[in-house]
Amino acid sequence: MIEYNNSANGGTEIMARKLESLLPSHFLDRFQIICGRVSNLDESKIRILWIHDTPYQIDNKHLENNGWKSFHKIVFISHHQMEEYVKEYKIPYSHCTVIKYALDSIDFYPKSKDKISLIYTSTPHRGLEILVDTFEKLCNEYNNIELKVYSSYKIYDRTEQQKNFENSFLFRRMENNSKIKNNGFVSNSELKKSLSSSHIFAYPSTYRETFCLSLLEAMSAGLLCVHPNYGCLPETASNWTIMYNYHENTIDHKKIFYEHLKYSIDNINNLEINKMLRYQKKYINYFYNWEKRIEEWINLLESTYNLSPNKTITGVKFEYQ
Repeated sequence: MIEYNNSANGGTEIMARKLESLLPSHFLDRFQIICGRVSNLDESKIRILWIHDTPYQIDNKHLENNGWKSFHKIVFISHHQMEEYVKEYKIPYSHCTVIKYALDSIDFYPKSKDKISLIYTSTPHRGLEILVDTFEKLCNEYNNIELKVYSSYKIYDRTEQQKNFENSFLFRRMENNSKIKNNGFVSNSELKKSLSSSHIFAYPSTYRETFCLSLLEAMSAGLLCVHPNYGCLPETASNWTIMYNYHENTIDHKKIFYEHLKYSIDNINNLEINKMLRYQKKYINYFYNWEKRIEEWINLLESTYNLSPNKTITGVKFEYQ
């Protein structure tokens, strides 16, 4: 059994649904794999906590005071994330493992030599305003650029946040700019098609990512990716991207992002850059495919299959304010 928010369609849910479809049924019967919020622990099953978020969210308070002992194993999605949890909750390394995300390869198509398409595929609060400000400035220098925005809180089924976003000045600016295509929420398959025809993944992230499926997808599609060295982005990028030093001050962040985005636009048709992007795609497709990832999951579950469900604290219920 894999537990996740069936109303949401973010990276966590995409990974959970895919894993659920690939795991042999006897594992699903034997294990309780929990993604995100913990409500009840099934003391008849071996319990795996599969953490996708940062350690500082309120949903993780149950890990305090040795609460991590309620689980037979804790799975993290990056080494960076695991280190933060180990430090915050004093979890032994031996109780942890890292199994990263995976994806189905995205088709690579030759890009337009004339119009240069920038794309943003994350939620609005992760740097979209910085991108729109920077793009508007770049529009004064380039006639051949466009920005495709796929950003919505609908992906997490957050109706109130989406309503506030649609009433914001940022949203109106995007709607009124003929060079910005404000696409909102679309299916993951439609998003991947749009990535295939884009040139630059523009992500001035202000969110401390624990991994980044959006970046991974963009790299698989052969995009030149521009982002800061914030959170787990360096680990996800693996030295293939245009990465710059993150700055806490928004004004300074915009200046740094502008310079790197301008460089990327000027060099997007450079032969060496295009050669590098093809190697980047091969790297992502080799290390982040589901054939490798399901093997890692099966190895983990087989290694814990014969543990007693009662080995750790059981019958725990979690309450949230």
